[in-house]
Amino acid sequence: MTNRLMDWKTFWGALSLLIFVSVPLMVFPEQGKKLVLAANDVVTQNLT
Repeated sequence: MTNRLMDWKTFWGALSLLIFVSVPLMVFPEQGKKLVLAANDVVTQNLT
């Protein structure tokens, strides 16, 4: 068993997910704002 400092598969997966979500929000800010608000409403109304 190796004692690695970082799990690279998890790092690259998390980084790619962050980029996958962030880039469309930067390119289409108005639609992104509506989508984020709708997701927030779903989470706050259904999970409380």
